[in-house]
Amino acid sequence: MNTSGDAGSGSAQGGDCEYIIVGGGTAGCVAAWRLVTETDARVVLLETGADYTSPYLKLSPGYSRLVPKGVHCTLHQTVPQAHAGNRVLEIATGRVLGGGSSVNAQVYMRGYRADYDQWGWSSGSDLWNWETMLPHFRRLEGNQKYSGEFHGCAGPLTVADPGFFCEYSHLFVKAGQTLGLPFTADFNVGAPVGTGYLQFTARGGRLASVFPDSRYSLDKLGQVAGKAACA
Repeated sequence: MNTSGDAGSGSAQGGDCEYIIVGGGTAGCVAAWRLVTETDARVVLLETGADYTSPYLKLSPGYSRLVPKGVHCTLHQTVPQAHAGNRVLEIATGRVLGGGSSVNAQVYMRGYRADYDQWGWSSGSDLWNWETMLPHFRRLEGNQKYSGEFHGCAGPLTVADPGFFCEYSHLFVKAGQTLGLPFTADFNVGAPVGTGYLQFTARGGRLASVFPDSRYSLDKLGQVAGKAACA
């Protein structure tokens, strides 16, 4: 398919492409990256949001300047939640290349093993249970300090400790233990219970988005940002 026209950056544009991916969020970027790196395909990635250029997308404090104001994201509201005092909760989804991985608070949290097993049971497929998903988590992860059964250290997703803990963080963790909560060193082994220090998809004060990782082969990947997705 020919992709000539006003299409932003990337030299796969203005020529033939083999795949068009509609939606340049987290999943779209990963799909484009794998097609480019594993099959040598020529790919165009369409995203209705902005390009990945704002400095706030790359710095750890940037979250507070973007999400509360609805910048580079869409703010959705839930119906009143009966189990949360009938509060209406706000949920942000990314509207920029990289999607949620570009605008979220970067906390790395897989969740409960039992939830994955429940999804597998509900869907009637073992593809969603914890044991099946765990090797994929390990393959994706490039952890700063953990490896072994639950973690990978050579994957493209940067996971690391924060570069700084303030004294209030230590007081909060100790207060939780005083109240009887167990200290948890690793929240990503399938049982995120207790008090402790979280890891983040960031390192050295720089946030990790899937988009910069997926754009390094620009001779094969073109991006169309800031336009309605169409083909």
